[in-house]
Amino acid sequence: MEILIKAPVSQAVFKNALQAMAVTLILLVYNLANTFYQTDK
Repeated sequence: MEILIKAPVSQAVFKNALQAMAVTLILLVYNLANTFYQTDK
């Protein structure tokens, strides 16, 4: 949270946007793996 206080607005927004994109890509990979490796019960 310190970056939101001390950094310029554009830098803080860019850093948070990169983190959000990284999390979205991780969730995408997880969901694709979950789709293809489901076990039918």
